[in-house]
Amino acid sequence: MLGRMTAQPPNLFLSFSTSAWPAVRVVETYDIDINCHPDRALKLVATFKTGRCSSHTMRACGKGKPWSTTQPLGFWRDFVDLDLDDAEAVIALIKRRGDPLGHIDGKNGETESGLWFGLCGHLRNMAEGWEAEDANRVSHLTDDPGRLNHVTQWWRHFALPHYANEISLTVDPQGSTLPALLPKTLGAYMILSAGSAFARRSPMRRCDHCHSWFELKRSDARFCTASCRAMSAAK
Repeated sequence: MLGRMTAQPPNLFLSFSTSAWPAVRVVETYDIDINCHPDRALKLVATFKTGRCSSHTMRACGKGKPWSTTQPLGFWRDFVDLDLDDAEAVIALIKRRGDPLGHIDGKNGETESGLWFGLCGHLRNMAEGWEAEDANRVSHLTDDPGRLNHVTQWWRHFALPHYANEISLTVDPQGSTLPALLPKTLGAYMILSAGSAFARRSPMRRCDHCHSWFELKRSDARFCTASCRAMSAAK
């Protein structure tokens, strides 16, 4: 059982950097018709069944907060759970992780959540490969052959091809002679993280402090970062 409880080491090398935007606000909200969206990733996304959703135009000011990683991380599942109608939830993601499309990093410092629907659909289809949390609050990869095949086919034919132009090769930042994948956007990074977690059959759980998803590398892990562990202990 313990062997099923822990994630395998990452099966790919990554080099990713972006900026979170602590000072971001909504400047406009308008309705959009999801039924007119061309992206097939919207299939199986239950929250879009009404056909209409809100899109929030957000603007950042000040300086971003740079962060980087060389590992796939589990917070892509936070995006799966994200209610794109909820302006506060959308802003919270940008404040902590950044803009999935990287638009807010541009000259006008703006992005629109209405452009995130396709990414959300891709990640929700990838998340179909995991079961609900068990009694230990751990979400394991499913044993259902049909669901595993669905995720495999979605990854091969939709998710990865859609983001292929946002991924390039670079030298391994850890110094090996192997090439590393360089995702150019947070969205592409989350897609690669989801594919890596699926390939490694990684168990996942939510952080006890911030409730963000993370890969379970130890069976007794409760926090996604040392910072969350420290803040929880300080309560």
